[in-house]
Amino acid sequence: MTEVSRIVSIDNVISDTVFCYASEVQMEAFQKVISEYKILPHPGVQPEAIMSDGISSKDLWNTYPTYEGYVAMMEDFADTFPTMCSLVSFDTLSSGRELLAINIHNGASASSDVRPKVFFTSTMHGDETVGYVLMLRLIDSLLTGYNNSSEIAFLVDSLNIWINPNANPDGTYWSGNHTVSGARRYNSNFVDLNRNYPDPQDGPHPDGNPWQEETIAFMDFAGEIGFDLSVNIHGGAEVCNYPWDTWSQLTADDLWWQMVCNEYADTAQYYSPAGYLDDFGTGVTNGYQWYTTNGNRQDYMNWFHQCREFTLELSKYKNPASSTLPDYWEYNRRSFLNYMKQAYYGVHGIVTDSVSGNPLKAKVFISGHDVDSSWVFSDPDNGDFHRYLKSGTWQITFSAAGYISKTVSVTLADATRENVSVQLVPENWVPMVSHTITFPEGWSGFSTWVQPENDSTEVIFGPVADTLIILKNLTDVYWPPYANNLPHISPNNGYALKMTHETSVTFTGNAPETTTVSIPQGWSYLPVMVADSISSAVLFNEIIDRIIIVKSFNGDQIFWPETGINTMEYLYSGRSYLIKVDENCTVTF
Repeated sequence: MTEVSRIVSIDNVISDTVFCYASEVQMEAFQKVISEYKILPHPGVQPEAIMSDGISSKDLWNTYPTYEGYVAMMEDFADTFPTMCSLVSFDTLSSGRELLAINIHNGASASSDVRPKVFFTSTMHGDETVGYVLMLRLIDSLLTGYNNSSEIAFLVDSLNIWINPNANPDGTYWSGNHTVSGARRYNSNFVDLNRNYPDPQDGPHPDGNPWQEETIAFMDFAGEIGFDLSVNIHGGAEVCNYPWDTWSQLTADDLWWQMVCNEYADTAQYYSPAGYLDDFGTGVTNGYQWYTTNGNRQDYMNWFHQCREFTLELSKYKNPASSTLPDYWEYNRRSFLNYMKQAYYGVHGIVTDSVSGNPLKAKVFISGHDVDSSWVFSDPDNGDFHRYLKSGTWQITFSAAGYISKTVSVTLADATRENVSVQLVPENWVPMVSHTITFPEGWSGFSTWVQPENDSTEVIFGPVADTLIILKNLTDVYWPPYANNLPHISPNNGYALKMTHETSVTFTGNAPETTTVSIPQGWSYLPVMVADSISSAVLFNEIIDRIIIVKSFNGDQIFWPETGINTMEYLYSGRSYLIKVDENCTVTF
Protein backbone atom coordinates (compact mmCIF):
# COMPACT_ATOMS: atom_id res chain seq x y z
CA MET A 1 0.00 0.00 0.00
CA THR A 2 2.77 2.45 0.94
CA GLU A 3 4.60 1.78 -2.33
CA VAL A 4 1.43 2.34 -4.34
CA SER A 5 0.63 5.56 -2.46
CA ARG A 6 3.98 6.99 -3.55
CA ILE A 7 3.19 6.34 -7.22
CA VAL A 8 -0.48 7.29 -7.61
CA SER A 9 -3.03 9.30 -5.62
CA ILE A 10 -5.05 6.91 -3.49
CA ASP A 11 -8.60 8.15 -3.15
CA ASN A 12 -10.26 5.43 -1.08
CA VAL A 13 -9.73 1.94 0.29
CA ILE A 14 -12.73 -0.33 0.73
CA SER A 15 -11.92 -3.80 2.03
CA ASP A 16 -9.21 -5.10 -0.35
CA THR A 17 -10.02 -2.67 -3.16
CA VAL A 18 -7.97 0.46 -3.69
CA PHE A 19 -9.39 3.38 -5.68
CA CYS A 20 -6.81 5.77 -7.07
CA TYR A 21 -6.05 8.43 -9.65
CA ALA A 22 -3.07 8.48 -12.01
CA SER A 23 -1.69 10.85 -14.59
CA GLU A 24 -0.04 9.39 -17.70
CA VAL A 25 3.38 9.48 -16.05
CA GLN A 26 2.02 7.93 -12.85
CA MET A 27 0.22 5.25 -14.86
CA GLU A 28 3.46 4.12 -16.48
CA ALA A 29 5.10 3.74 -13.08
CA PHE A 30 1.99 2.05 -11.65
CA GLN A 31 1.94 -0.60 -14.37
CA LYS A 32 5.47 -1.63 -13.47
CA VAL A 33 4.41 -2.76 -9.99
CA ILE A 34 0.71 -3.65 -10.39
CA SER A 35 -0.51 -5.97 -13.12
CA GLU A 36 -4.17 -6.43 -12.17
CA TYR A 37 -6.30 -3.32 -12.19
CA LYS A 38 -9.47 -1.91 -13.69
CA ILE A 39 -9.96 1.51 -15.25
CA LEU A 40 -13.23 3.12 -14.11
CA PRO A 41 -15.26 5.94 -15.66
CA HIS A 42 -14.10 9.29 -14.36
CA PRO A 43 -16.33 10.36 -11.44
CA GLY A 44 -16.06 13.99 -12.47
CA VAL A 45 -18.32 13.44 -15.48
CA GLN A 46 -21.84 14.41 -14.40
CA PRO A 47 -24.50 14.84 -17.12
CA GLU A 48 -26.99 15.93 -14.43
CA ALA A 49 -24.89 18.87 -13.33
CA ILE A 50 -27.30 21.77 -13.79
CA MET A 51 -25.42 25.06 -13.95
CA SER A 52 -26.50 28.61 -13.08
CA ASP A 53 -25.09 32.07 -12.68
CA GLY A 54 -25.20 31.47 -8.93
CA ILE A 55 -27.01 34.49 -7.56
CA SER A 56 -30.41 33.77 -9.10
CA SER A 57 -30.43 30.22 -7.71
CA LYS A 58 -29.56 31.00 -4.08
CA ASP A 59 -33.08 30.31 -2.84
CA LEU A 60 -32.97 26.68 -4.02
CA TRP A 61 -29.26 25.81 -3.94
CA ASN A 62 -29.84 22.93 -6.34
CA THR A 63 -27.44 23.98 -9.09
CA TYR A 64 -23.72 24.31 -9.52
CA PRO A 65 -22.44 27.81 -10.28
CA THR A 66 -20.51 28.58 -13.41
CA TYR A 67 -17.11 30.04 -12.62
CA GLU A 68 -18.42 33.53 -13.39
CA GLY A 69 -21.46 32.77 -11.23
CA TYR A 70 -19.17 31.72 -8.38
CA VAL A 71 -17.22 34.97 -8.53
CA ALA A 72 -20.45 36.97 -8.74
CA MET A 73 -21.84 35.22 -5.66
CA MET A 74 -18.70 35.92 -3.64
CA GLU A 75 -18.75 39.56 -4.70
CA ASP A 76 -22.44 39.80 -3.89
CA PHE A 77 -21.85 38.55 -0.33
CA ALA A 78 -19.30 41.30 0.25
CA ASP A 79 -21.44 43.97 -1.40
CA THR A 80 -24.64 43.01 0.45
CA PHE A 81 -23.02 42.66 3.89
CA PRO A 82 -20.10 45.13 3.80
CA THR A 83 -19.92 45.58 7.59
CA MET A 84 -20.02 41.85 8.30
CA CYS A 85 -17.64 40.40 5.75
CA SER A 86 -14.92 41.02 3.20
CA LEU A 87 -13.98 39.24 -0.01
CA VAL A 88 -10.31 38.27 -0.22
CA SER A 89 -8.54 37.06 -3.35
CA PHE A 90 -5.37 35.43 -2.09
CA ASP A 91 -4.08 34.39 -5.50
CA THR A 92 -4.81 34.68 -9.19
CA LEU A 93 -3.78 31.48 -10.96
CA SER A 94 -2.04 31.32 -14.31
CA SER A 95 -5.41 30.45 -15.83
CA GLY A 96 -6.82 33.75 -14.60
CA ARG A 97 -9.09 32.04 -12.08
CA GLU A 98 -8.88 33.25 -8.49
CA LEU A 99 -8.56 31.65 -5.09
CA LEU A 100 -11.27 33.42 -3.10
CA ALA A 101 -12.31 33.51 0.53
CA ILE A 102 -15.01 35.32 2.45
CA ASN A 103 -13.89 36.61 5.84
CA ILE A 104 -16.84 37.00 8.20
CA HIS A 105 -15.40 39.40 10.77
CA ASN A 106 -18.48 41.39 11.81
CA GLY A 107 -16.58 44.66 11.65
CA ALA A 108 -13.65 43.68 13.87
CA SER A 109 -10.26 45.11 12.92
CA ALA A 110 -7.88 42.43 11.70
CA SER A 111 -5.00 44.14 13.50
CA SER A 112 -6.63 43.81 16.92
CA ASP A 113 -8.94 40.79 16.59
CA VAL A 114 -8.07 38.22 19.27
CA ARG A 115 -10.93 35.83 18.46
CA PRO A 116 -10.13 32.30 17.23
CA LYS A 117 -9.59 32.17 13.48
CA VAL A 118 -11.63 29.42 11.83
CA PHE A 119 -11.07 28.20 8.26
CA PHE A 120 -13.50 26.14 6.16
CA THR A 121 -12.13 25.18 2.73
CA SER A 122 -13.33 22.78 0.06
CA THR A 123 -12.66 21.13 -3.27
CA MET A 124 -8.87 21.08 -3.43
CA HIS A 125 -9.65 18.00 -5.51
CA GLY A 126 -11.52 19.73 -8.28
CA ASP A 127 -14.00 16.92 -8.93
CA GLU A 128 -15.20 16.76 -5.31
CA THR A 129 -17.88 19.39 -5.64
CA VAL A 130 -20.43 18.86 -2.86
CA GLY A 131 -18.44 20.92 -0.36
CA TYR A 132 -18.02 23.66 -2.96
CA VAL A 133 -21.73 24.46 -3.04
CA LEU A 134 -22.24 23.77 0.66
CA MET A 135 -19.56 26.32 1.55
CA LEU A 136 -21.30 28.95 -0.55
CA ARG A 137 -24.51 28.13 1.26
CA LEU A 138 -22.73 28.23 4.63
CA ILE A 139 -21.53 31.77 3.89
CA ASP A 140 -25.06 32.76 2.94
CA SER A 141 -26.51 31.12 6.04
CA LEU A 142 -24.13 32.88 8.42
CA LEU A 143 -24.70 36.29 6.85
CA THR A 144 -28.45 36.13 6.39
CA GLY A 145 -29.06 34.28 9.66
CA TYR A 146 -27.16 36.66 11.92
CA ASN A 147 -30.27 38.63 12.90
CA ASN A 148 -32.56 35.59 13.04
CA SER A 149 -30.57 32.90 14.85
CA SER A 150 -29.00 33.31 18.28
CA GLU A 151 -26.70 30.37 17.52
CA ILE A 152 -25.37 31.97 14.35
CA ALA A 153 -25.10 35.38 16.02
CA PHE A 154 -23.03 33.82 18.81
CA LEU A 155 -20.62 32.22 16.34
CA VAL A 156 -20.24 35.32 14.19
CA ASP A 157 -19.66 37.47 17.28
CA SER A 158 -17.24 35.01 18.91
CA LEU A 159 -15.13 33.87 15.95
CA ASN A 160 -13.20 35.23 13.00
CA ILE A 161 -14.51 32.99 10.21
CA TRP A 162 -12.88 32.37 6.83
CA ILE A 163 -14.53 30.27 4.10
CA ASN A 164 -12.88 29.26 0.82
CA PRO A 165 -15.46 27.34 -1.25
CA ASN A 166 -13.12 26.20 -4.03
CA ALA A 167 -9.41 25.57 -3.55
CA ASN A 168 -8.86 24.20 -7.08
CA PRO A 169 -11.03 26.05 -9.61
CA ASP A 170 -8.83 24.88 -12.49
CA GLY A 171 -9.71 21.29 -11.62
CA THR A 172 -13.40 21.98 -11.09
CA TYR A 173 -13.76 23.86 -14.38
CA TRP A 174 -11.48 21.54 -16.35
CA SER A 175 -14.04 21.43 -19.16
CA GLY A 176 -14.58 25.20 -19.12
CA ASN A 177 -16.07 27.87 -16.91
CA HIS A 178 -19.59 26.93 -17.96
CA THR A 179 -19.74 23.45 -16.37
CA VAL A 180 -18.47 21.22 -13.56
CA SER A 181 -19.13 18.08 -15.60
CA GLY A 182 -15.72 16.75 -16.51
CA ALA A 183 -14.16 18.17 -13.35
CA ARG A 184 -10.77 16.69 -12.51
CA ARG A 185 -8.99 15.86 -9.26
CA TYR A 186 -5.75 17.49 -10.33
CA ASN A 187 -4.81 21.09 -10.98
CA SER A 188 -3.88 22.32 -14.43
CA ASN A 189 -0.43 20.70 -14.16
CA PHE A 190 -1.88 17.24 -13.39
CA VAL A 191 -0.66 17.48 -9.80
CA ASP A 192 -2.67 16.21 -6.82
CA LEU A 193 -2.68 19.25 -4.55
CA ASN A 194 -3.34 17.09 -1.49
CA ARG A 195 0.03 15.36 -1.96
CA ASN A 196 1.98 18.52 -2.72
CA TYR A 197 2.51 20.01 0.75
CA PRO A 198 5.59 19.74 2.98
CA ASP A 199 5.33 16.60 5.07
CA PRO A 200 6.59 16.13 8.64
CA GLN A 201 8.03 12.74 7.69
CA ASP A 202 8.90 12.96 4.00
CA GLY A 203 10.19 16.50 3.75
CA PRO A 204 9.31 19.54 1.64
CA HIS A 205 8.44 17.76 -1.64
CA PRO A 206 7.05 14.31 -0.82
CA ASP A 207 5.42 13.88 -4.25
CA GLY A 208 8.57 14.85 -6.16
CA ASN A 209 6.85 17.86 -7.70
CA PRO A 210 7.61 21.52 -7.13
CA TRP A 211 5.07 23.34 -5.03
CA GLN A 212 2.14 24.32 -7.19
CA GLU A 213 0.83 27.86 -7.33
CA GLU A 214 -2.23 26.78 -5.35
CA THR A 215 -0.02 25.16 -2.70
CA ILE A 216 2.17 28.23 -2.36
CA ALA A 217 -0.89 30.48 -2.12
CA PHE A 218 -2.42 28.39 0.66
CA MET A 219 0.86 28.12 2.58
CA ASP A 220 1.32 31.88 2.41
CA PHE A 221 -2.32 32.45 3.36
CA ALA A 222 -2.06 30.16 6.39
CA GLY A 223 1.11 31.91 7.50
CA GLU A 224 -0.43 35.35 7.12
CA ILE A 225 -3.74 34.69 8.88
CA GLY A 226 -2.65 32.15 11.50
CA PHE A 227 -5.70 29.89 11.58
CA ASP A 228 -6.52 28.05 14.81
CA LEU A 229 -9.17 25.56 13.69
CA SER A 230 -9.81 24.31 10.17
CA VAL A 231 -11.61 21.71 8.09
CA ASN A 232 -10.62 20.55 4.61
CA ILE A 233 -13.69 19.25 2.76
CA HIS A 234 -13.50 16.43 0.21
CA GLY A 235 -15.73 13.83 -1.44
CA GLY A 236 -15.57 10.20 -2.52
CA ALA A 237 -16.24 8.79 0.94
CA GLU A 238 -18.34 9.64 3.98
CA VAL A 239 -16.10 9.93 7.00
CA CYS A 240 -14.33 12.34 9.34
CA ASN A 241 -10.60 11.68 8.89
CA TYR A 242 -8.37 13.08 11.64
CA PRO A 243 -4.54 13.26 11.92
CA TRP A 244 -2.12 11.83 11.30
CA ASP A 245 -2.13 10.58 7.69
CA THR A 246 1.63 10.28 7.26
CA TRP A 247 2.53 7.99 10.19
CA SER A 248 1.00 5.63 12.70
CA GLN A 249 1.66 7.45 15.96
CA LEU A 250 -1.33 9.21 17.41
CA THR A 251 -1.51 12.93 18.03
CA ALA A 252 -1.24 14.24 21.57
CA ASP A 253 -4.89 15.26 21.28
CA ASP A 254 -6.21 11.99 19.88
CA LEU A 255 -9.03 11.82 22.45
CA TRP A 256 -10.05 15.39 21.60
CA TRP A 257 -10.08 14.55 17.89
CA GLN A 258 -12.23 11.48 18.51
CA MET A 259 -14.69 13.56 20.53
CA VAL A 260 -14.93 16.34 17.93
CA CYS A 261 -15.22 14.02 14.93
CA ASN A 262 -17.76 11.76 16.61
CA GLU A 263 -19.86 14.80 17.46
CA TYR A 264 -19.77 15.83 13.80
CA ALA A 265 -20.64 12.37 12.50
CA ASP A 266 -23.29 11.61 15.14
CA THR A 267 -25.13 14.85 14.38
CA ALA A 268 -24.98 14.32 10.62
CA GLN A 269 -26.23 10.75 11.00
CA TYR A 270 -29.14 11.90 13.18
CA TYR A 271 -30.36 14.32 10.49
CA SER A 272 -29.83 12.02 7.49
CA PRO A 273 -31.11 8.67 6.20
CA ALA A 274 -29.57 5.49 7.57
CA GLY A 275 -26.21 4.75 6.01
CA TYR A 276 -24.99 8.31 5.57
CA LEU A 277 -21.56 9.29 6.93
CA ASP A 278 -21.01 5.91 8.56
CA ASP A 279 -17.87 4.62 6.85
CA PHE A 280 -15.91 2.46 9.29
CA GLY A 281 -19.15 2.01 11.23
CA THR A 282 -18.95 5.30 13.10
CA GLY A 283 -18.11 7.73 10.32
CA VAL A 284 -14.78 8.49 12.01
CA THR A 285 -11.26 7.25 11.32
CA ASN A 286 -7.67 8.03 12.05
CA GLY A 287 -6.06 8.87 8.72
CA TYR A 288 -3.19 6.40 8.83
CA GLN A 289 -5.51 3.58 9.89
CA TRP A 290 -7.51 4.19 6.72
CA TYR A 291 -4.57 4.53 4.33
CA THR A 292 -1.33 6.45 4.53
CA THR A 293 -0.70 9.56 2.47
CA ASN A 294 2.19 11.99 2.37
CA GLY A 295 2.14 15.67 1.52
CA ASN A 296 -1.48 16.23 2.47
CA ARG A 297 -2.70 19.56 3.75
CA GLN A 298 -4.23 18.21 6.97
CA ASP A 299 -0.85 17.08 8.31
CA TYR A 300 0.82 20.21 6.98
CA MET A 301 -1.55 22.52 8.86
CA ASN A 302 -1.30 20.57 12.11
CA TRP A 303 2.48 20.15 12.04
CA PHE A 304 3.76 23.38 10.51
CA HIS A 305 1.07 25.84 11.63
CA GLN A 306 -0.23 24.24 14.85
CA CYS A 307 -3.73 24.58 13.36
CA ARG A 308 -6.21 21.84 14.23
CA GLU A 309 -7.47 20.62 10.85
CA PHE A 310 -9.27 17.44 9.87
CA THR A 311 -10.38 16.09 6.50
CA LEU A 312 -14.13 15.82 6.00
CA GLU A 313 -15.34 13.43 3.30
CA LEU A 314 -18.94 14.51 2.63
CA SER A 315 -20.24 12.29 -0.13
CA LYS A 316 -19.61 8.87 -1.66
CA TYR A 317 -20.28 10.57 -4.97
CA LYS A 318 -17.61 13.04 -5.92
CA ASN A 319 -19.62 15.16 -8.32
CA PRO A 320 -23.26 14.18 -7.74
CA ALA A 321 -26.36 15.37 -9.52
CA SER A 322 -27.04 18.96 -8.57
CA SER A 323 -30.54 18.05 -7.42
CA THR A 324 -29.01 16.20 -4.43
CA LEU A 325 -27.10 19.20 -3.09
CA PRO A 326 -29.92 20.45 -0.78
CA ASP A 327 -29.95 17.02 0.87
CA TYR A 328 -26.26 17.20 1.76
CA TRP A 329 -26.82 20.64 3.23
CA GLU A 330 -29.61 19.35 5.43
CA TYR A 331 -27.41 16.46 6.59
CA ASN A 332 -24.42 18.64 7.49
CA ARG A 333 -25.47 22.19 8.32
CA ARG A 334 -25.78 21.59 12.08
CA SER A 335 -22.48 19.76 12.18
CA PHE A 336 -20.79 22.70 10.47
CA LEU A 337 -21.95 24.97 13.29
CA ASN A 338 -21.03 22.42 15.97
CA TYR A 339 -17.49 22.28 14.65
CA MET A 340 -17.26 26.07 14.68
CA LYS A 341 -18.27 26.02 18.34
CA GLN A 342 -15.22 23.90 19.10
CA ALA A 343 -13.13 26.95 18.20
CA TYR A 344 -14.79 28.83 21.05
CA TYR A 345 -14.24 26.05 23.59
CA GLY A 346 -10.89 25.20 25.17
CA VAL A 347 -8.27 27.38 26.84
CA HIS A 348 -7.84 30.91 25.49
CA GLY A 349 -6.02 34.03 26.57
CA ILE A 350 -3.52 36.79 25.94
CA VAL A 351 0.24 36.67 26.59
CA THR A 352 1.95 40.00 27.26
CA ASP A 353 5.19 41.49 28.53
CA SER A 354 4.69 42.22 32.23
CA VAL A 355 6.61 45.48 32.01
CA SER A 356 5.49 47.08 28.75
CA GLY A 357 2.14 45.33 28.37
CA ASN A 358 3.01 44.56 24.74
CA PRO A 359 1.79 41.28 23.22
CA LEU A 360 4.25 38.40 22.98
CA LYS A 361 4.73 35.39 20.76
CA ALA A 362 5.05 32.63 23.35
CA LYS A 363 5.11 28.86 23.14
CA VAL A 364 2.11 27.35 24.93
CA PHE A 365 3.24 23.88 26.00
CA ILE A 366 1.75 21.13 28.16
CA SER A 367 4.47 19.03 29.76
CA GLY A 368 3.85 15.30 29.60
CA HIS A 369 1.22 15.79 26.90
CA ASP A 370 2.45 17.77 23.91
CA VAL A 371 4.42 15.93 21.23
CA ASP A 372 4.85 16.20 17.47
CA SER A 373 4.14 19.92 17.18
CA SER A 374 0.90 19.74 19.17
CA TRP A 375 1.78 22.85 21.17
CA VAL A 376 0.58 26.25 19.98
CA PHE A 377 1.98 29.77 19.93
CA SER A 378 0.40 33.05 20.90
CA ASP A 379 -0.02 35.56 18.10
CA PRO A 380 2.94 37.98 17.93
CA ASP A 381 0.74 40.94 17.02
CA ASN A 382 -2.07 40.54 19.54
CA GLY A 383 -0.77 37.95 22.00
CA ASP A 384 -3.84 35.70 21.72
CA PHE A 385 -3.60 31.92 21.94
CA HIS A 386 -6.20 29.18 21.52
CA ARG A 387 -5.53 25.67 22.85
CA TYR A 388 -8.14 22.99 22.23
CA LEU A 389 -8.15 20.20 24.82
CA LYS A 390 -10.17 17.30 26.19
CA SER A 391 -11.48 17.68 29.72
CA GLY A 392 -8.91 17.48 32.49
CA THR A 393 -6.51 19.47 34.62
CA TRP A 394 -3.60 20.74 32.55
CA GLN A 395 -0.28 22.29 33.53
CA ILE A 396 0.31 24.82 30.76
CA THR A 397 3.73 26.44 30.44
CA PHE A 398 4.20 29.74 28.62
CA SER A 399 7.72 30.51 27.39
CA ALA A 400 9.39 33.09 25.15
CA ALA A 401 13.01 33.92 24.43
CA GLY A 402 14.30 36.48 26.91
CA TYR A 403 11.50 35.88 29.43
CA ILE A 404 11.00 33.81 32.56
CA SER A 405 8.66 30.89 31.82
CA LYS A 406 5.40 30.62 33.70
CA THR A 407 3.25 27.53 34.37
CA VAL A 408 -0.48 27.81 35.02
CA SER A 409 -2.84 25.04 36.15
CA VAL A 410 -6.14 24.99 34.25
CA THR A 411 -9.09 22.67 34.83
CA LEU A 412 -11.30 22.30 31.76
CA ALA A 413 -14.55 20.45 31.09
CA ASP A 414 -15.68 19.38 27.62
CA ALA A 415 -17.63 22.00 25.67
CA THR A 416 -16.51 24.78 28.01
CA ARG A 417 -14.08 27.66 27.81
CA GLU A 418 -11.41 28.84 30.23
CA ASN A 419 -9.76 32.24 29.81
CA VAL A 420 -6.17 32.58 31.01
CA SER A 421 -4.22 35.81 30.58
CA VAL A 422 -0.50 35.53 31.26
CA GLN A 423 2.21 38.13 31.79
CA LEU A 424 5.80 37.01 31.28
CA VAL A 425 8.56 38.79 33.18
CA PRO A 426 11.69 39.70 31.17
CA GLU A 427 14.86 37.97 32.26
CA ASN A 428 17.18 40.17 34.35
CA TRP A 429 14.40 42.71 34.75
CA VAL A 430 14.57 44.94 37.78
CA PRO A 431 11.11 46.03 38.95
CA MET A 432 10.24 49.70 39.05
CA VAL A 433 9.94 51.24 42.51
CA SER A 434 8.87 54.64 43.78
CA HIS A 435 9.93 56.83 46.68
CA THR A 436 7.83 59.79 47.81
CA ILE A 437 9.55 62.48 49.89
CA THR A 438 7.74 65.28 51.68
CA PHE A 439 9.89 68.41 51.97
CA PRO A 440 9.13 70.83 54.82
CA GLU A 441 8.95 74.59 54.41
CA GLY A 442 12.43 76.12 54.47
CA TRP A 443 15.77 74.32 54.31
CA SER A 444 16.12 70.53 54.54
CA GLY A 445 18.46 67.83 53.39
CA PHE A 446 17.24 65.11 51.08
CA SER A 447 18.32 61.99 49.20
CA THR A 448 16.54 59.14 47.46
CA TRP A 449 17.40 55.46 47.38
CA VAL A 450 15.76 55.18 43.91
CA GLN A 451 17.70 55.49 40.66
CA PRO A 452 15.18 57.65 38.74
CA GLU A 453 14.01 56.35 35.37
CA ASN A 454 14.52 59.90 34.16
CA ASP A 455 17.11 61.54 36.40
CA SER A 456 16.80 65.03 34.92
CA THR A 457 16.58 67.61 37.70
CA GLU A 458 14.22 69.72 35.60
CA VAL A 459 11.94 66.75 34.90
CA ILE A 460 11.80 65.68 38.55
CA PHE A 461 11.39 69.12 40.12
CA GLY A 462 9.73 70.90 37.20
CA PRO A 463 6.19 70.14 38.48
CA VAL A 464 7.02 71.84 41.84
CA ALA A 465 9.16 74.65 40.46
CA ASP A 466 6.74 77.23 41.88
CA THR A 467 7.50 76.04 45.45
CA LEU A 468 11.19 75.23 45.01
CA ILE A 469 13.50 78.14 45.81
CA ILE A 470 16.87 76.43 45.41
CA LEU A 471 18.43 72.95 45.26
CA LYS A 472 22.16 72.31 45.70
CA ASN A 473 24.95 70.01 46.64
CA LEU A 474 28.44 71.12 47.69
CA THR A 475 29.46 72.34 44.23
CA ASP A 476 26.40 72.73 41.98
CA VAL A 477 23.02 74.42 42.09
CA TYR A 478 19.56 74.25 40.53
CA TRP A 479 17.98 77.69 40.99
CA PRO A 480 14.98 78.15 38.70
CA PRO A 481 14.82 80.16 36.62
CA TYR A 482 18.30 81.64 37.11
CA ALA A 483 20.79 78.79 37.03
CA ASN A 484 21.15 75.05 36.55
CA ASN A 485 24.52 73.36 36.68
CA LEU A 486 23.00 70.44 38.57
CA PRO A 487 21.39 68.55 35.65
CA HIS A 488 20.92 65.12 37.28
CA ILE A 489 19.76 63.56 40.55
CA SER A 490 21.67 60.51 41.81
CA PRO A 491 20.88 58.18 44.73
CA ASN A 492 24.56 58.14 45.67
CA ASN A 493 24.53 61.84 46.54
CA GLY A 494 22.93 63.98 49.21
CA TYR A 495 21.37 67.38 48.56
CA ALA A 496 20.00 70.44 50.33
CA LEU A 497 16.99 72.44 49.19
CA LYS A 498 14.70 75.24 50.28
CA MET A 499 10.92 75.26 49.77
CA THR A 500 8.36 78.05 50.09
CA HIS A 501 6.00 75.58 51.78
CA GLU A 502 5.61 71.85 52.37
CA THR A 503 5.76 69.89 49.09
CA SER A 504 5.90 66.21 48.08
CA VAL A 505 7.88 64.75 45.16
CA THR A 506 7.83 61.12 43.95
CA PHE A 507 10.94 59.49 42.49
CA THR A 508 10.21 56.50 40.20
CA GLY A 509 12.82 54.11 38.85
CA ASN A 510 14.93 51.15 39.90
CA ALA A 511 16.89 50.25 42.97
CA PRO A 512 20.49 51.35 42.37
CA GLU A 513 23.11 48.79 41.38
CA THR A 514 25.32 49.73 44.34
CA THR A 515 24.57 51.10 47.78
CA THR A 516 28.14 52.12 48.53
CA VAL A 517 28.69 55.86 49.02
CA SER A 518 32.03 57.64 48.75
CA ILE A 519 32.58 60.29 51.44
CA PRO A 520 35.24 62.93 50.65
CA GLN A 521 37.51 64.44 53.29
CA GLY A 522 35.89 67.44 54.98
CA TRP A 523 32.23 68.40 54.87
CA SER A 524 29.71 66.71 52.52
CA TYR A 525 26.10 65.62 52.27
CA LEU A 526 25.49 61.98 53.24
CA PRO A 527 22.55 60.26 51.44
CA VAL A 528 20.47 57.48 53.00
CA MET A 529 20.22 54.56 50.56
CA VAL A 530 17.59 52.46 52.30
CA ALA A 531 13.80 52.43 51.97
CA ASP A 532 13.10 53.04 55.66
CA SER A 533 15.85 53.63 58.26
CA ILE A 534 19.25 52.33 59.35
CA SER A 535 21.01 52.29 62.70
CA SER A 536 23.84 54.82 62.97
CA ALA A 537 25.87 52.35 65.02
CA VAL A 538 25.63 49.74 62.28
CA LEU A 539 26.20 52.17 59.41
CA PHE A 540 29.20 53.95 60.92
CA ASN A 541 30.85 50.97 62.57
CA GLU A 542 33.57 50.56 59.92
CA ILE A 543 34.43 54.28 59.64
CA ILE A 544 33.89 55.52 63.19
CA ASP A 545 37.59 56.42 63.47
CA ARG A 546 37.26 58.67 60.42
CA ILE A 547 34.12 60.53 61.52
CA ILE A 548 34.48 63.92 63.13
CA ILE A 549 30.76 64.72 63.29
CA VAL A 550 27.40 63.90 61.64
CA LYS A 551 24.32 66.06 62.12
CA SER A 552 20.85 66.66 60.73
CA PHE A 553 20.05 69.85 58.85
CA ASN A 554 17.87 71.27 61.61
CA GLY A 555 20.35 70.23 64.28
CA ASP A 556 17.99 67.99 66.25
CA GLN A 557 20.23 64.94 65.75
CA ILE A 558 23.97 64.62 66.20
CA PHE A 559 26.58 61.85 66.08
CA TRP A 560 29.88 63.05 67.66
CA PRO A 561 32.18 60.14 68.44
CA GLU A 562 34.96 62.20 70.07
CA THR A 563 32.59 63.43 72.78
CA GLY A 564 30.47 60.27 73.00
CA ILE A 565 27.35 62.22 72.08
CA ASN A 566 24.85 60.32 69.91
CA THR A 567 21.29 61.58 69.56
CA MET A 568 21.19 60.11 66.03
CA GLU A 569 20.04 56.58 66.79
CA TYR A 570 18.75 56.12 63.21
CA LEU A 571 19.22 57.76 59.82
CA TYR A 572 15.98 58.00 57.87
CA SER A 573 15.08 57.44 54.22
CA GLY A 574 14.51 60.59 52.17
CA ARG A 575 16.88 62.75 54.21
CA SER A 576 20.51 63.69 53.82
CA TYR A 577 22.88 64.53 56.67
CA LEU A 578 25.87 66.81 57.06
CA ILE A 579 29.00 64.75 57.66
CA LYS A 580 32.64 65.67 58.26
CA VAL A 581 35.45 63.09 58.03
CA ASP A 582 39.21 63.44 58.38
CA GLU A 583 40.02 61.48 55.20
CA ASN A 584 38.29 59.93 52.20
CA CYS A 585 36.27 56.81 53.06
CA THR A 586 33.25 54.77 51.99
CA VAL A 587 30.13 53.48 53.67
CA THR A 588 27.79 50.72 52.48
CA PHE A 589 24.08 50.63 53.25
